[in-house]
Amino acid sequence: MATIKELAAYAGLSPSTVSIVLGGKAEERGIPQATCARVLEAARVLGYRPNLSARRLRDPKAGGGMTIAVFWAEDFRAPMMVRFLRGLRRAIETQGKGAELLIHPYTCGKLREERSLISLSAFNAAIICNASAEDLDWLEQARLMLPVVLYNRQSRRYCGVQVDDARVGALAAEQFAAHHCRRAAVLGADSVFPGMALRRERFADICRQRGIAVGPQLSTENSMAGGCAAVEALLSDPAGRPDCLFCDSDALALGALRGLHRRGIRLPEELKIISVGNGDREAQQYAWPSLSVVSIPMEQMAVECFQLLLRLIAGEIAPPLTLQMETDYLPGESCPAL
Repeated sequence: MATIKELAAYAGLSPSTVSIVLGGKAEERGIPQATCARVLEAARVLGYRPNLSARRLRDPKAGGGMTIAVFWAEDFRAPMMVRFLRGLRRAIETQGKGAELLIHPYTCGKLREERSLISLSAFNAAIICNASAEDLDWLEQARLMLPVVLYNRQSRRYCGVQVDDARVGALAAEQFAAHHCRRAAVLGADSVFPGMALRRERFADICRQRGIAVGPQLSTENSMAGGCAAVEALLSDPAGRPDCLFCDSDALALGALRGLHRRGIRLPEELKIISVGNGDREAQQYAWPSLSVVSIPMEQMAVECFQLLLRLIAGEIAPPLTLQMETDYLPGESCPAL
């Protein structure tokens, strides 16, 4: 494995300059971008990997095994991280060699500001979750040197694990059609990645094919409070009242349940609800009425992300490789199984 001295000789720079760049401190030390690019190109050509074992020897509290960073967006999806980490922890325990997890919250759309991704000194590999279109554009250009897997995103440069977003919307529409619904509404939020819009578009397409009119498509804050307020506004016009509602998230759907209860709407007799199942399964099952969802298999996706990282590190696969996970309809009382 290449050393810092070898990188320095290849790039025509001093070892101290190379060390500063690899340590992610180039900006604060005033090192030009062109110099940073020379260091990263040398690392790529020579196959440099950080010596985290040496760092651990200097830190007696550090554990063994590899270090994996999980980058998770600090927005409405923050509570969903629990499910992902649950699956990732299970995968690490099954593997048996141990791994240290570093959780890196980041601002959606500003992944480029996370300097640790290019420092090559903090972790062995990274799983990047919830990347926006802007984040993906940066990743395609960044040429990260460490093994990277993307959660629920597809890339020309990196491996990833994702679901078929079009199928998510289609499954919900097919269920409403099976219940002979006639007028659908959509309760959504700002599309922080293209898949959210694709789910809604496919839902509307299938509804129309099945003879279901698609009425209001409301956009609100992706929260329970947002869902409650939006559904009460929706019900303010009795003439345009839908008989089925597709929600972008469990949070929106759970809020909608409260708003419907306030208005005295009976579920599922007067209105049926299906949401994108990205929340906790227990919350779905113990809502009143229990929530019907098209489930996003986050725990299993985390397992597959970890397995892809192991295969990348072992040299068994080369990026890009994208795995597509199945999504299933899990009926609850808000839209029962037939």
